[in-house]
Amino acid sequence: MPDASARRLLLTQGDADVAYGLGADQFAALRHTSDVKVASFPSSLVYYLAFNTQDSQQPALANPALWQASRWLVDYASLSQQLLKGQYQVHQSFLPIGFDGALKTTPFTLDVPKAKQILTNAGIKPGTAFTLTFTNQPPYSDIAQALQASFAKADIQIKLQPVPEAELWGKMRSRQFQSIFTYWGADYIDPNTNASTFAYNVANGPKTLAWRVGWSITQLSQLTQQAAATSDAAKRRELYQQIQTSVMQDSPFVVALQGAQQVGLRCNIEGAQQSLGVSMLYFDQITK
Repeated sequence: MPDASARRLLLTQGDADVAYGLGADQFAALRHTSDVKVASFPSSLVYYLAFNTQDSQQPALANPALWQASRWLVDYASLSQQLLKGQYQVHQSFLPIGFDGALKTTPFTLDVPKAKQILTNAGIKPGTAFTLTFTNQPPYSDIAQALQASFAKADIQIKLQPVPEAELWGKMRSRQFQSIFTYWGADYIDPNTNASTFAYNVANGPKTLAWRVGWSITQLSQLTQQAAATSDAAKRRELYQQIQTSVMQDSPFVVALQGAQQVGLRCNIEGAQQSLGVSMLYFDQITK
């Protein structure tokens, strides 16, 4: 059922027992609906803005000053608490909370004057524009509009390009985008699963997220390999925190949020459980 409103209607009418992928407003409304409840589970999904540094039409996307300014043009608190109604939490590292060594610090806030100063010092002109590609489903459309509004305060113009999710991944894997807002989910519960895609890009290597944005990182890739091969737990944790700090402070990735998997359930559904990974509910544990 591709339409979120239709999924919610089926749930409230009792024609479905479980509904995924509803918007923040829909989940908020369900909390006040009889015979329906909302379950929330920790999620390993992190949501980020990324710039294609290889785009030939907009060279500013390869400028680290734009990456840095962008960190101060996201209204993280407003996205999390007002727009998404607490459905997502502010998180600025590629390792989600719950993973060993995940950084919980959130050093960036909305600071338009600081962003404008960074842009001015780097010679990035007012009116600089780029296209933002995102999935035409909640919450991406709302987040994209919020980013468009906050970047406009620093005279950076974002053109919105909503597409079906399948098309988004095609554009991303072929580098046919200027910027993108999307998510990344861990494949397994170990720091290497995210480090090996956000912080690893070598010649003739896998087509990681770092490759997709054209980010050349020889030394960081070596550090990521070193961390994966380190057997001492404390040393390994230290290395992953070093890698996270590097990506957090100076990369074409602006990590903004960590998700929670919210699910609408009929009140007669019990035993719903989900792991930190991106797997769905364990249906074998559910009773009705």
